[in-house]
Amino acid sequence: MIEVADILKKLISIKSVNSQSNEEITNEIKNMLSKFEVKTFEFIKVDSVTKKSVRLFNLVVKIKGDSDKNPLVFSGHTDTVELERGWSVDPFLGNDKEGKIYGLGACDMKAGLACFISAALSLKKNPKKDIYLLFDADEEGSGLGGKKMIEDLKLNNSQVVIAEPTDRSIIYGQKGCLDFIIEVEGVASHSSRTNLSNNLKNNAIYRMLKIQQEFLKYEGEIEKMSDALFGKPSFNMGKISGGSGANVVADYCILNASRRLLPIEDLNIELTKIRNLVSQIDPTAKVTETFVGEPFIADKKSKFGEKLSSLSKKFIGESKFDVKSGWTEAALFSSYGETFIFGPGTSEMCHKLDESVSIDDLKAFKEIYQSLMED
Repeated sequence: MIEVADILKKLISIKSVNSQSNEEITNEIKNMLSKFEVKTFEFIKVDSVTKKSVRLFNLVVKIKGDSDKNPLVFSGHTDTVELERGWSVDPFLGNDKEGKIYGLGACDMKAGLACFISAALSLKKNPKKDIYLLFDADEEGSGLGGKKMIEDLKLNNSQVVIAEPTDRSIIYGQKGCLDFIIEVEGVASHSSRTNLSNNLKNNAIYRMLKIQQEFLKYEGEIEKMSDALFGKPSFNMGKISGGSGANVVADYCILNASRRLLPIEDLNIELTKIRNLVSQIDPTAKVTETFVGEPFIADKKSKFGEKLSSLSKKFIGESKFDVKSGWTEAALFSSYGETFIFGPGTSEMCHKLDESVSIDDLKAFKEIYQSLMED
């Protein structure tokens, strides 16, 4: 039997940055899982989706159980962020030192993949119910793989584990995310021939300023809301660009913004509010959503939540429930049923130079996942 640490090192050795195809790592996972001792498994599909002429692949593995009711689902993404300069170790070697394994994607989230691959390979007999292992693409991008997975694979009343790193906490909810851009077009002219009246009418930067001023009021209004678990919703204007130079009246301006929502909020209603706000200030301005992710919340006192809590105590020594402000694909896969995020690694290691995961976490979560599969 291949040790979980060796599985992780192999996954790390395969470059699967988001801008490239993930076909090689998908094929390697298929090769690993072909060594199942349990024979009632099947590769349901390896679907592809094209992003900027790059083919990306999803892999679905089904382990047939005695019952097809309330299937158990493990989900993870195969892509990593782009490689940054400054690593002190080889990011694709999977160095093992001081109780940790280093490498690009070691924590986010090839460790999670390694744990549920290893758990599945450890099964000695058919499980009591169907088990699905989902490997999707482009989570670090726009989430094309996860969205395609939801379209292609229909599951109901499932129990879902997202194997993202969670600092040993069981995450049962997260905020929603709405990212969008606003584009304003102006009329270019030489700065020596303009004036305030012309700038207010034709300078795209001036017109965007009016929209920004309204967003400040909007931000103040949403901060009046508060939630006992998630705190306040948030809004951020993160990037602005426009014009061509100081001596030219700007003929364009683009603003990138992000709105994080509480689970009690309706994403479509908020998007409509934003569109209406912009339209009232500048009817010609264009609003385009670049990412839309629903919030979600699960019942931590459910039987599945209690089972995760019990296994956490057994293999980690403690049980902690928490929610998160950031967005993961858990919101997508919550359409399958009861969903929790619970995986090896720490959030501080995500997207970081010299990314690593502890071997203790690998071993603990492999045992947790195997126990879930065997239950």
